[in-house]
Amino acid sequence: MPNLHELTKQKNVLYADKLVSQVKNGRSSDGHLIINTGLLPIENNVVTAVAYGDTKFPSLAKTLNYTESIEIIGDNSNFWNQNITYKSYGYDRLYDQNILSKFYKRDIKDREILDFAILELKKMQQPFFAQIVTITMHAPYYKLNIPITRISESKSYDIETLNYLEYVNYTDKAIGKFINDLKRSNLFDNSIVVITADHNEFNYNRIENRELALKKDKYCPLIILNVAQPLYYSHEAEQIDIYPTLLDVIGKNDYFWKGLGRSLYRKSNDTINYNKWDLSKQIIQTRYFDKVNINSF
Repeated sequence: MPNLHELTKQKNVLYADKLVSQVKNGRSSDGHLIINTGLLPIENNVVTAVAYGDTKFPSLAKTLNYTESIEIIGDNSNFWNQNITYKSYGYDRLYDQNILSKFYKRDIKDREILDFAILELKKMQQPFFAQIVTITMHAPYYKLNIPITRISESKSYDIETLNYLEYVNYTDKAIGKFINDLKRSNLFDNSIVVITADHNEFNYNRIENRELALKKDKYCPLIILNVAQPLYYSHEAEQIDIYPTLLDVIGKNDYFWKGLGRSLYRKSNDTINYNKWDLSKQIIQTRYFDKVNINSF
């Protein structure tokens, strides 16, 4: 991914390349919960976003409390209960596949999602907050629905791996174009841009033709551009650490809810003496934040 690789070498960047995904049955929706709220999903065959999606969660959007906050997704908002959770996470508006299809008379892929995002961001009152969820790299990979490149000429991989690599290349180019569009629109310099994955999808052992998937084969990346304090975090971290890290990055560490992870700027060898999974389960199942006036903090 040459474009993303180039971004990791920028001057004011936080880069962590050993992030452990913590999603459960809710997959993408679990990833959104973790990143937006600093909570972990419930285990044991429960999809948290479906069972508790209308809970009044504290969140990054509510922390910032900007004039406008939007979420843009490439699938139907009914999927994973996103037509409900976007409000619970503090977003004012949600743009989904149905809305994007009115602008683009073709299948919605990452290029369309990110081009649409630029159009919307240029119209928004600053400062704003936006979550943009790409979709093209998502499984399945048995069929390719983007133009092929020389990648597909390789004889070293099976068809699913080749298709996955084609999708990776496509999304990398789409993100590179998005960053350049931000710069051309005079939005980049005043923005903190966060690039990460909501879950692992295609384990790296398949790229190396290894049968056994190791823990390191499932790592996800975290790239944050335009940070005040650059950092390459070379140790293993967890997805739950994204939320408190972003609180530090945006200067909102005084927000009443710090999340259950630990900021990458504050990581140490100290042992956390509570079970994050159990505590998160109790908070969500008792709808603890429904009983708290979040707006008073």
